[in-house]
Amino acid sequence: MAAPGAPPTETPSTSRSGPPAWVAVLVLGVLLASVILAWTLGPTPQTTSEGASATSTAPTTTASLASPTRISPSYLPPELHEGHGDDVITTSWPAKLGIVTFECAGCTRNTVLKSDGRESLLVNEIGSYRGTRWINVRDGSFTTTFTIKATGPWRLSITDLDQVKWFGSGETVSGEGDDVILLAGGSRRATITNQGEHNFAVHVLSPGAGLDLAVNEIGGYRGTVPLREPALVQITSSGHWTIERL
Repeated sequence: MAAPGAPPTETPSTSRSGPPAWVAVLVLGVLLASVILAWTLGPTPQTTSEGASATSTAPTTTASLASPTRISPSYLPPELHEGHGDDVITTSWPAKLGIVTFECAGCTRNTVLKSDGRESLLVNEIGSYRGTRWINVRDGSFTTTFTIKATGPWRLSITDLDQVKWFGSGETVSGEGDDVILLAGGSRRATITNQGEHNFAVHVLSPGAGLDLAVNEIGGYRGTVPLREPALVQITSSGHWTIERL
């Protein structure tokens, strides 16, 4: 959950618009294999706290991450919704992981985006907003509606994982605000920094490690954490952040 007062996000300058087909198939195939293996071997304790405070975590298991239909590369066409002000919209997105980009450049007061899936509160800002979040990342999460609170025109899109921004081996990634990225290298740890004033969280979905809350702090941050690639990473930030892969 992003905290009030965050600036609009910008696309990281080093990003690519989407992975080549072979990268998407390889990475998502590995993720799928890891989930199937987890079901075979039994649950492994993990830590996750989607939208939690800076000092709280909650246990989960690798087996609860996502079913094969959620993470398989189906290459669904993007789904687009546009409107003005408060609204409730229905999505036809299936019960699989999706990437949601929400933008309200003209919003001046509280800007909120909620889903009826397990991710629940996706955006909670004061003023304008642009950022990217994931949905349906865990078993039992099936998003069918979004509730929007806005004071201006807004745009919401949902895309498949083949459209996510990706980065090859060794690249240092930087960006502004909320984002979801794919790290397609072989690193096992990363030095992460943040210059924002509010909640800063980094969730990592990677084979073998499941869904992990790598960072959960308030304000500025610098530290080195485990980050096993390939990995799908969701960043929650009110400012500038970097991920230096080691």
